[in-house]
Amino acid sequence: MKRFYAIILFSLLFLSFFSVWGQSRRNGISIQAGYQAKYLNPRSVNFIIGKYNSAAGLSTRMEEISWANGFSAGLGYHSGRASFRLSGMLFDAQTYGIGTDANGGSFRRDVRLNGSVISAGINSELIKFYSEGGFNVGGSFDLSNFRTSSSQVAAAEYDENASLDPVSNAWAASFTILTPFRFGIGPVVKFSIEPYYQIFFGRLNYRQLNLELNGSAVPANSPELATEPDHFGVNATLMILLRRR
Repeated sequence: MKRFYAIILFSLLFLSFFSVWGQSRRNGISIQAGYQAKYLNPRSVNFIIGKYNSAAGLSTRMEEISWANGFSAGLGYHSGRASFRLSGMLFDAQTYGIGTDANGGSFRRDVRLNGSVISAGINSELIKFYSEGGFNVGGSFDLSNFRTSSSQVAAAEYDENASLDPVSNAWAASFTILTPFRFGIGPVVKFSIEPYYQIFFGRLNYRQLNLELNGSAVPANSPELATEPDHFGVNATLMILLRRR
């Protein structure tokens, strides 16, 4: 059902896009770079972290993972009040706990959730504020990569530059709804604030991360280990028009 609603919504955005495409016969190409923050709220990951906190006897408990952030870059094509964008994003979040092992030594356990997103989307200007700014609506189809990693080391030997051990790697398709506010700084430079909501077409299972942290204490078939990673976030994007519109 969620896929059906996503297709209907994207169809409406597609029609809106073409209703303003080339409307003013002003075309342009832009390069785009920005920063994003997303409220991942990975329920399964936090369930696993909660079980680990309860059983490991930590002096410093792991905090739940919620916000992730990272850089983005893209290429846009603009025609009148409509635009097309191909973009990529990175995101990263990490947490750690400190405890004492059976031999009385202090250890540190780190957990990292990171990944990347490739998106192709369309956008149309709905309300114009002034000649170089307005409120937009848009949507994109995305392919996201979610990776988890974790390591436990003696606290005294912790190295912040050391890589964690890979645990899981999964891909998921999604549809994103965007509501950008764009502001022009002259005809060449634009700044875009883009709240969004990302809707995924499947679930992610974190049984491997659970096995790494909790062993067999939580069964591998527990429904708590699978979750739909739908979430909201915001992009802040700087757009430079290579060819003036």
